Amino acid sequence: MRAVLAEWPLVLAALPTTLLLCGAGLGWGRSQGIEYVAFGTNTVLLLCWGLLACRAAGRTWGRAFGIGCTDALLGVAVALASTLLKERGDGHRRRLRRAGPTSPAAYRPWPASVRR
Repeated sequence: MRAVLAEWPLVLAALPTTLLLCGAGLGWGRSQGIEYVAFGTNTVLLLCWGLLACRAAGRTWGRAFGIGCTDALLGVAVALASTLLKERGDGHRRRLRRAGPTSPAAYRPWPASVRR
């Protein structure tokens, strides 16, 4: 039971996004473009959690805002890196399907459009 209580902040942090996405899926709101709304919501939540944590630690408002912005930027960087890595992986799988696993084209590290 202590392990569940120790991990409760993770569940609480994911709750707004989960409700937003589930609500859109159930027809409570528009579902087209909801991923952008969820991304913006998560970015603002990262900023707010960083701000609140710093204020609770006794930091000044300016310093807390700076750290909150850093938290938000790190979240954006992680999402961007994840997207870029996924795109690269999908492109490699497409080349493998198209060229076959023994073709030299399957082993090029980047597609021609990226190498320019």
